[in-house]
Amino acid sequence: MDTFNPPRRVRSPFGIVNPDGYEARLTHQADEDLGLELFTTPPGALTDDLAGLGAGALTNGVYSYRVTFVTAGGETEGGTVSGGVTVVNAAVNGQVALTGIPVSPNPQVTSRRIYRTIAGGAAYLLQSTIANNTATTLTDNTADAALGAA
Repeated sequence: MDTFNPPRRVRSPFGIVNPDGYEARLTHQADEDLGLELFTTPPGALTDDLAGLGAGALTNGVYSYRVTFVTAGGETEGGTVSGGVTVVNAAVNGQVALTGIPVSPNPQVTSRRIYRTIAGGAAYLLQSTIANNTATTLTDNTADAALGAA
């Protein structure tokens, strides 16, 4: 009895990036079929700082952020990690202002996702989704327990 084993698709570890930030990688299938996969490169870092808006939902501790670009074809790797911000007294200053949120030159980018660590943590969890590729500021007032998936 023969069993069917579908060919495995392998993506090249090498990419070609043009000046607009588009990256292309070759994919290869066992049946010698070659395809070209186009996507955008991960974004740079955003700037994080205390918002100065009073008490907030964040707790005392250090937070850092990463951004991804989202297209109909998927999501980029997490971008450059932010410099990090320390909330010392959340009852006085417990919100974080995010500025300089990267935008992509790729017109296929429809949204961006902001990932954040919990106070003092290392894993990045979904803080919010920006449903456009134009906004560059956001205030984070999201409790650690309300963050989404990694």
